[in-house]
Formats: sequence, C-alpha cells, structure tokens
Amino acid sequence: MISAGVPAGHALILFVSRILDDAMKIKIVFGLVTALLAGALAWEFHTLQQVQDENAALQQQLADLKSASAASSSETVPPEELKRLRDEHIELMRLRGEYTQWQKKSASAASEAEKLRQDVAAARRDADQKAEALATETTRRNAEVAQQQARAQASVCINNLVKINGAKQQWALEAKQPVGALPQDPDLFGPTRYIAQKPVCPDGGVYTLNAIGVAPTCSVAGHTLP
Repeated sequence: MISAGVPAGHALILFVSRILDDAMKIKIVFGLVTALLAGALAWEFHTLQQVQDENAALQQQLADLKSASAASSSETVPPEELKRLRDEHIELMRLRGEYTQWQKKSASAASEAEKLRQDVAAARRDADQKAEALATETTRRNAEVAQQQARAQASVCINNLVKINGAKQQWALEAKQPVGALPQDPDLFGPTRYIAQKPVCPDGGVYTLNAIGVAPTCSVAGHTLP
C-alpha cells in the first residue's frame, strides 16, 4: 500500500523494488531446496551403485564356487588310491575290533583278578582264624598236659614221702627212738637199710626227713602228705 503524500513515481519504484526482493528470496530458497534435493539424489545414487557393485561381486564369487565344485566333482580318484583307502578302512575296522576285544578281555581279567584277590583275602582270613583257633587249642592242651604232668609228679613225690615216712617209723621202732628223734639219711637209705636208694622228687624238690612224729616234706608246693 502506497502512503499518501509520496510521489507516484517514487511509490512505483518502491513497489517494484519490494517485488524484486521477494522474487530474489524465493529464488534463493528454491536454489537451496534444489541443491539439497540434488545432494540427496546423488547420495542415494552412490549408495545404490555400491550395493550393485557388491551384488555383482557376490554373484561372481558364487559363480566361481559353482565352477570349482563342478570341476572337483568331475575329477576321478585313481583305482590304486581307492584300493588303498579301502584297505586302510578295513585295517582300521579290524584294529577297532581287536581293541574292543582287548577291552572286553581286560575288563574280564580285571574282574577275575578282583575275584582272586577277594578269594585270597578270604582264604587268608580263614587261615588266620584257624591258626588262632589252633594256637588256642594248643595252649589249652599244653596247659592240660602240664597239669597232668604236675599231678603225676605230685603223685610220685607223695608216694616217695609215704615210703620215707614208713622208713622213719620202722627205724624208730627198731632203734627204739622216741617221738622227736631226728633220723639221718644213713639211718633210712642204703643197701642194708629200709630203702635201698633215697627217693628223688620228679619235679626237682628237696626232701626234708623231719623228726619222728612229723611227716617228711618236699620243697615243691602241693607235694604234701594228706
């Protein structure tokens, strides 16, 4: 809107100038938008080109792999190599079978060894028990034999004391010896006396004649006249 009092020519110039300024601004904005769109399109094109290049490289790698696989499958293995591989496979299976049999035999041997060990341990325990029982029985029998021998020796000794006491009584009667008289060995023992030879205790005891009226004694405990 043109103000009143402004010359018509000058107002027209101002109006045209404003229109030109607005057009310039619009042009600048349009240029900026165009530049931005151009940059975005260029980036998208660059990215698309990279994707296409990578896709082409992958396609080429796939083709190379297919060619290599076809070439590998078309190759034939020589008969000698096949025979060698078969023989090795057969030998491997044989060794596996032998190893399996060996494992079974080893387990069986270990089981038998364990059973044998247990049998030996049981036999040893049985032998120890029998040896202990035998030792106990031997000790018991030895004690019985010793007791029987002691009783037999005591019986012989007491019999000797009876003989000695009888010889004392005979001596006192014939020699007219009173009670309390003490005989000596020559009075009782000798070829011409009452006992040809002085008796001996079988247990190593020592006899004491004692006086008339007192029974003879032996130094071994238990060897006494009743």
